[in-house]
Amino acid sequence: MDQSLINNKGSRVSLETIWKRYTAITKAISMVSSSDWESGRKPTDSEIIAIYSSKSAFYDQSKVLQHVRLFPSMIDWLERLEEDVDETTSLWGYYKGVYGLKDLEKWLEQKQKGSKADRKGKKKADESSPPSKRIHKKSVGGRK
Repeated sequence: MDQSLINNKGSRVSLETIWKRYTAITKAISMVSSSDWESGRKPTDSEIIAIYSSKSAFYDQSKVLQHVRLFPSMIDWLERLEEDVDETTSLWGYYKGVYGLKDLEKWLEQKQKGSKADRKGKKKADESSPPSKRIHKKSVGGRK
């Protein structure tokens, strides 16, 4: 258990710390649920979450953080060991001393809008191709 993730409970923390707490909590919950508990009772998810954060903060943050797994470049940035201004600027599009959850929400929205625009552009390109020949079926029944 990383003690540095526990000490700042309730204070305003960086996005990197929020990510580390999230991954520590999800990993701990997974480990507890998949292992045999020999002595006493298994800790509940709420008890594990309470070590690092409040339940409401964790669940609010997890609504955003669960989407990060779709972007390996963001995961790499969140788990980096040292500050690289060039890497940060190329990923985010701007440099900021400390990024927060709101910054990540905006970044994810932009990425999702970009991917939707890509799909729409591809669809429009497909629609601009000449129409295929349509096969007309004879009507069934008394009318021809």
